[in-house]
Amino acid sequence: DDVRQPRQLLGHPRPRLRVTLAEIGASIIIAWAAGVVVGLVAGRFGALSRLAAPILTSAFAVPLIVLYPLLLAWVGIGWPSKILFGVLSGFFPIALNTLTSVQRVDPRFALMARAMGATEMQIFVRVIARLALPGIVSGLRVGTALSPAGIGKWFPLAEWNAPLASWCTRSVPPKTGTP
Repeated sequence: DDVRQPRQLLGHPRPRLRVTLAEIGASIIIAWAAGVVVGLVAGRFGALSRLAAPILTSAFAVPLIVLYPLLLAWVGIGWPSKILFGVLSGFFPIALNTLTSVQRVDPRFALMARAMGATEMQIFVRVIARLALPGIVSGLRVGTALSPAGIGKWFPLAEWNAPLASWCTRSVPPKTGTP
């Protein structure tokens, strides 16, 4: 009968915490970059915007936990599937907020910059992206909060489930009598 404390069973959490934080950081950075780029490009061009907005909206409406078995089958068990799930969790709100923020910029600002001799790239970077910045930051906040949802645990549950459950049940005194 081996009754050990949880720390002895699970080991020190610091190495697992470091891996988990690295996975969270990677998923947030990738979600930020992909979401902002897709949102800016799709929001800038009208035809692409009309195509991308319904696809992003409907994909965001699907609970991502439904896709987790597919991600495990495609990518396998391990850090790639966790990071990909975290990226997908954060990508959609970032891309949607960026897209709608770019669409809501008043076209008269671009027209005025064009009249002053600005190139299309200058209009995009100095006018549209700057005016869309509050909505982009709002999307980044939501995406950052949702991105860690798919990232792993501190310890592998499959290895420690039985010993941990055994230790927990032994620490509970047996029930005597009926209520």
